[in-house]
Amino acid sequence: MARCPLCESDVPDGRTDCDACGQPFAKPPTTRVAPDAVRKAIESARKDLAASPRDPVDVAFPRGLLERAEQTEAAGDLGRALDLARASRRALDIIRRESRVADALKYADAVLEDAKQAGIETLAFQRNIEQARALAARGDHGTAERLLRRVSVRTLDQRRERILAASVDKAESRVRYALEGGGNVGDAAALLADARKALALKEYNKVRSLSAKAIEKADSQRKYARAETILERASADVEASRRDGVNITEARKLLTQAQDALRKGVYADIPLLAQKARNSLREARAHAAAEVALRASDREAAREKRKGADVGRADTILAQGAEALEAKEYAKVRGFAKDAHDAVREASLLKTVREAFASLQLDAADIRTMGAEVTNFEGMLVELGKAIEGNDLPTARRLVSQARHRAESTRETHFRTIMERSLQIILANATRGLDPVVARQLLREVDDAMTLGKAVDMQALIDQRMEDQDAQTEGKLNERVLRARDDIVALRQAGQTDTVALEGKLADAAIAMQEGRYLQSDALLDSIEHDISATRESLRSTAAEVLGQARGEVARARADGIPVDAADQMLKDAETSYSEARYGDTIYAGKACISEVEELAQANADSRRQSVREETRIKLERMEGIHRRMEVVRSEITDLVAQNLDLARAATTLSAAEQAIERGSLDEADHLVASAEGIVEGVKVTLNGQATDALQRTRKAVEVAHGEGIDVDEFRAAVAQAETDLKGGRPGAVLQAIGQVDRLVSERRRTRQQEEQRRALEMARTAATKFISVKKLIEDLRKADIDITGAEEGLRAAERALEKRNFDDVDAILTTLDATAKELMDELVAAAKNLIGRAERKIKEGREKGIQTDEAVALLDTAEAHLERGEYADAVEHARAAEQKIVDALKIFSEQATESRRRAQDAARARIGAIRKTIGDLSRADISILGAEEALARADAAFDSGRFDEVAPALEDTEEMAGALSTGLESAANDLVTSVERVMEKNRSSGMDPGRADSVLQNAREAIKDRRFVEAIEYKKVIEDILEDARRQKDSRRIRDNLAELRAKLEAHAKLGADVRMASELLARAEALVDAGEYADVDGYAKRISDEIDAARRKHLASVVDTLGPLIEDGLSLGLPPKELDEYRTHAQEAASADDIEEVYRLKGDLQERLLEAKRK
Repeated sequence: MARCPLCESDVPDGRTDCDACGQPFAKPPTTRVAPDAVRKAIESARKDLAASPRDPVDVAFPRGLLERAEQTEAAGDLGRALDLARASRRALDIIRRESRVADALKYADAVLEDAKQAGIETLAFQRNIEQARALAARGDHGTAERLLRRVSVRTLDQRRERILAASVDKAESRVRYALEGGGNVGDAAALLADARKALALKEYNKVRSLSAKAIEKADSQRKYARAETILERASADVEASRRDGVNITEARKLLTQAQDALRKGVYADIPLLAQKARNSLREARAHAAAEVALRASDREAAREKRKGADVGRADTILAQGAEALEAKEYAKVRGFAKDAHDAVREASLLKTVREAFASLQLDAADIRTMGAEVTNFEGMLVELGKAIEGNDLPTARRLVSQARHRAESTRETHFRTIMERSLQIILANATRGLDPVVARQLLREVDDAMTLGKAVDMQALIDQRMEDQDAQTEGKLNERVLRARDDIVALRQAGQTDTVALEGKLADAAIAMQEGRYLQSDALLDSIEHDISATRESLRSTAAEVLGQARGEVARARADGIPVDAADQMLKDAETSYSEARYGDTIYAGKACISEVEELAQANADSRRQSVREETRIKLERMEGIHRRMEVVRSEITDLVAQNLDLARAATTLSAAEQAIERGSLDEADHLVASAEGIVEGVKVTLNGQATDALQRTRKAVEVAHGEGIDVDEFRAAVAQAETDLKGGRPGAVLQAIGQVDRLVSERRRTRQQEEQRRALEMARTAATKFISVKKLIEDLRKADIDITGAEEGLRAAERALEKRNFDDVDAILTTLDATAKELMDELVAAAKNLIGRAERKIKEGREKGIQTDEAVALLDTAEAHLERGEYADAVEHARAAEQKIVDALKIFSEQATESRRRAQDAARARIGAIRKTIGDLSRADISILGAEEALARADAAFDSGRFDEVAPALEDTEEMAGALSTGLESAANDLVTSVERVMEKNRSSGMDPGRADSVLQNAREAIKDRRFVEAIEYKKVIEDILEDARRQKDSRRIRDNLAELRAKLEAHAKLGADVRMASELLARAEALVDAGEYADVDGYAKRISDEIDAARRKHLASVVDTLGPLIEDGLSLGLPPKELDEYRTHAQEAASADDIEEVYRLKGDLQERLLEAKRK
């Protein structure tokens, strides 16, 4: 064994570092070290020992190393003291790690025991514990600790909880599926809640059984709900068919069998029975549909027969359809029904054609009366008569349509001819000025006369209407001629001399009017009026143009300062003439005004030219002075620009001054030159101040750069040169040199920062790459349900170190985690290969049993492909899926074998149940079958022993004998049901509702069809009892309604004050009899009660009439007319005699109000 050179402990051969102090053997002893580092190391070791909660005996070795370090430091051997202090800390860490490993092994053993008891596979778990224990025994506690991290209780608990939670989730999905299917999942939900509670309490041994029970309950309820739904839908179809009048006997029988299967839990037979019931209903509906079609054709034939049509052929076809219906040949029935419908329709159409022929004969007579040509129309009628006689319906219908069209066209042609003739007459008289409204009235009169068959003379009507209109037109034209003549005279007076054409047109218009050509005269007058208006407008526009020109000349002269009083007066005269429409005077005055203004403007221009020459001389002298100032400013700008200064604004100002001089604006130019002088002077002062400030800032920047380690010798020389330039009055050169220095300093500082950033980015990239790779490994392991203890904390610590840019800490944190993750990944690969091999064995087993394994093989191929690509989690998942596919297929194979045996068992059970039911029905009629019990015993023995194929031979003779005995019971049951049906029909015809007897009768019929003859016979007695009860209930309702009416009548009279005591006593006796169920004497009591109430009402009315006497006496005392008061008494007595109690009370109220009014007066 070797000895540690530092702590002098014995170390097994082959170790690279000491097991006690952790000192690497390859590391040389420390020789040179600073005293501060030694003191810090010793202080850190002392703090670690003080913070350790362990027994002093456990930390004796690290404490001894610390004491030796202190002694060595005191002796002056600082290097060895530093190594001993560090060894003390490492020894304490080794002791802590050994303790952690021991605790972890103990805890892992306990977890392993719990996992075994919980039924979890612990092979890998146990192997890791053994490896960790062996490593700890060899002193490799670090590797043992890393290995034990994989032996995580949390991982085991999570795996176990995931498995159990998956079973609970599966149960929940089955329960939810059953609930969605309408099943009663109360018990299953309770079991599921218990399973969840057990999972929450970590009672893992209960969870699987409770989940399995919940799944079983949910599946059972789902199947029951599905079967019940199928049965309810079939029942709804049967009920709908019953309401539609379809025969549902066979369907009811099948539904009864389905209900028995539902009660027994034989859910597989229910869909088959429901489908059979639907097939039966389909056939019944087909029969009903065929019957309905036949009946519809029969009703249509009867209806047409009542209308007088010949439907003999249809009756023959309907008889054939009825025979086909009896033979259940529904396709033929529908064909016969359609043929019968066509025959009826043909007979109806023939009848319609005959009626149309009669109508067309009347139309021919009307056309003949109108005077139109009817030769062709009558020929068509002859052909139509022949077609009707020969029953040629298509030809007859075609001729009817053509004849109707010919009749209408004849009427239309005659009408159009008359109207065209009338329209031609109206157009011929349009030149006379016929009003369109009058023309429309005349056309309407012609239309009305044609409708009444009268003749009208259109020309005479037009002449009669146009006499007054011609006189009115001539008067209007005379007025227009006179007005046009006056307008022509006015134009000639206004200066328009060319009016010869207008006068000629006026003469032509007057001649046309005298000759009666009113339209031509009207057109000529329109032309004359238009020419006059155009001439007047031309004069007005010329006058307006001259007037506007005169106004412009006057305004221009006034603006130039020329006196224009005479011209202004002329302009006012022209405006006055224009406003009075004297356009000739306006033109004359306007032209005179323009001539006067032009003469005055010429005289004013001569005087102004003399004053302009003097002003030009003064302006030239001022411009020379401004140019001299501008040259001075321009020279100063040139000097400043040479020092790299921007004086564009001053130059721009000087350019603007030159432009102002060119425009002649000397004041503006003077102002701009002064502004440029101020700008130049301000730039000089500002430039010196900027150079001084920049020089001071540059001195400080150079000193700061020197403090940062930048070489600044050349910068100091540049600053000294800048001070010299500033003193020499060259501030521009100073600013340029300082800018160059600032730029160079910034570039060197930026280069240094970029180099530092590059090194930091390289370290960050390395750390981030390692972090991403480790995180990906851990995520891949999580996909396979493998969790590393402390992985999340390590990743978060590494992520925080990345954020803080502590890249050395990132590498230290991720090294151990990376090694553990890689080892686990190797185990995951082994597990994937193991699962693939197991799936291959299962597939081989399935093929041996003849099960289809294509999907499993495909999943296995996918798993192998994922394994080759390194996708181990997906490989594990697909391998498990392939194995599960084969397991499920084997389970289904087993279930199918069980299902076939169950079907044979259900068939045998149904056969035994049917014969037992038949024997039971016969025993209810005191009929027994010899040897039936022995046969049933043999069948039961065969059924109990599982020999279901022997049940049918054992029951064959008994079934034959039971069928023979059932025939006699069938005849008796049919007779009894028929007799009770006749009784029900008799009661129904008398108005009594049989109520529930219909459904019982239907049950009896179904019982007969279902061969339950004894039950049908018993139904006959039930129906008789129901009918008897219905009669009693009918009498009871009638009597109770009568007594209720009497009670209401009695209470109403009692409220009015009538004496109904005797009636009330009689009514109480009658109600007591009804409550006791004795209805014989109740009708007599009702008659006596009604009489008593009538007598009490009459007596009460008489008493009310008597109370009017005192009121009438009070009215007489108040002075009311006696006649009015006697009328109240008379009307009240008449109302009492008429038994009108409301009228009596109303009269009494009116009398009381009348008395109150009299008292108020």
